[in-house]
Amino acid sequence: MNKRVIVVEKDRGVFLGNFSGVAIFSKNDVLESTKAYGFLNKKEATRFVKEYLPALKNTVEYIEIPTEGMMYVDIVDIIKAGYPHYAEDMFLNMPTQQTIH
Repeated sequence: MNKRVIVVEKDRGVFLGNFSGVAIFSKNDVLESTKAYGFLNKKEATRFVKEYLPALKNTVEYIEIPTEGMMYVDIVDIIKAGYPHYAEDMFLNMPTQQTIH
């Protein structure tokens, strides 16, 4: 099992990744993602935030999550690690086997 570090910001949610140069967080996710970008370690995550998201450097939290993923952390891994409150915006994007009518 790998460990990856995810970035969480109080008002924006979980950092999911970049799309066309725009930082996508779980609270503004138009791509309906169920995975967050996982950094190799806190040092790498901190460096990324300082360089690409400097306005958030004092408001983010870095959380280490055990995962099978190599680059992305699945919502299930975030929940299993004890952080379901950070993944609540991602719940609606989870695939289900039944359709509710």
